[in-house]
Amino acid sequence: MPALSDTDFGNGSRCVPRFDKTCVTQFVSTKCEKQLRFSLHPTATAFRSEREALDLPHPQVRPNLAAIQRAGDEWGQAKIADLEEHFGASLVVGGPKTVVASATGRALRVSASALAEHLGPQLAAGTFLVECEFDADTNVLRQAFGLEEIQAVDAPGPLVFARARPDIIEVITADLPGARVARQRVTPDGGVEDLPEDDTRVQLRIVDVKLTSEPGPHYFAELAYYAVALAGWLAEHGLEDRFVVHPKPGVWPGSESAGPLATARAAGANGARMRAAFNDELETVPLTIFLAEVRRLLGEVLPRVLATPYPALQWAVTPRCQGCENLGQRFYPAPGTRASDWDERHCLPTAARTGDLCRIPYVSQGSTRVLRQRGLPDVASVAQASLTDSAFEAH
Repeated sequence: MPALSDTDFGNGSRCVPRFDKTCVTQFVSTKCEKQLRFSLHPTATAFRSEREALDLPHPQVRPNLAAIQRAGDEWGQAKIADLEEHFGASLVVGGPKTVVASATGRALRVSASALAEHLGPQLAAGTFLVECEFDADTNVLRQAFGLEEIQAVDAPGPLVFARARPDIIEVITADLPGARVARQRVTPDGGVEDLPEDDTRVQLRIVDVKLTSEPGPHYFAELAYYAVALAGWLAEHGLEDRFVVHPKPGVWPGSESAGPLATARAAGANGARMRAAFNDELETVPLTIFLAEVRRLLGEVLPRVLATPYPALQWAVTPRCQGCENLGQRFYPAPGTRASDWDERHCLPTAARTGDLCRIPYVSQGSTRVLRQRGLPDVASVAQASLTDSAFEAH
């Protein structure tokens, strides 16, 4: 793969589509291919010239979003502190640890570290690997989804995958008391296969901590992507003979009351009962549903989006767009360049300016396609059409 510095527009500006977990969560939330392409180009300052070269508007950040993100970080750090309190510091493994202040009490920030550093003989059953990252950009993953040579039609750089860093990876062995030992594993191509009855490989279970008390489908899709990427990483590095990816990752949701872990600890529980209580803290779903979503995204949607110039991608403003950084809500009267400002190229202003059919309530995207095909491309043409126009009966 070419180095990032080797792929530019000739003026030093990089143009490298970059896939990460945000692409998964936002696409599952919106089902919008234009939004997917928008999120493929990082918003960090280092990539600003790339976005300008593609004429992408700035991502609109909702007011107070930073406060919400801080609250989420604090909640996650408090949960890591809970793990250390309930299971001991030796089983909470990652980078350097820092005790931090939190509105919820003691919190623990664990610096990122490389997952490979912790998978040696010293790895103990029941360990919680915290903020351990691995390279999602593997030949195994690319080959599984036909992405070996893929790049965007309007960008000279190749598609790259950002490193993945789940909040927690639980280390499970067949003899770990109280653990949810699986009889299946996630495969690098996004499938699930049965394990042999006598399989003794270590199972790696991905857990993400979320502030919300009711995690939505996009969070579970994120877990499914992590699972597929981790399975590919294990295969890439010849570790499949020692490790498998657990097929039931979990979300550790927010709660205003004492959870099963705290309750079990107060009752004097330890060992198997504490491990079982940790399992009771987690929200899980049948992963096969979300693995199918990840397979479709990587194998079908992503290649189609990269093969289509950004201005030609289909889009529509719908209720699912709430929270999208390309929506362009008018928090202020005039457009601007501040983080929460709107831009004329954002979707809401574009829809208003062009009279897009998505402005008509209760009309599906399928219906709008038919209307356009029948010569009614915008709100004004629909308003002027006869009530008996055959276009209204075509869908």
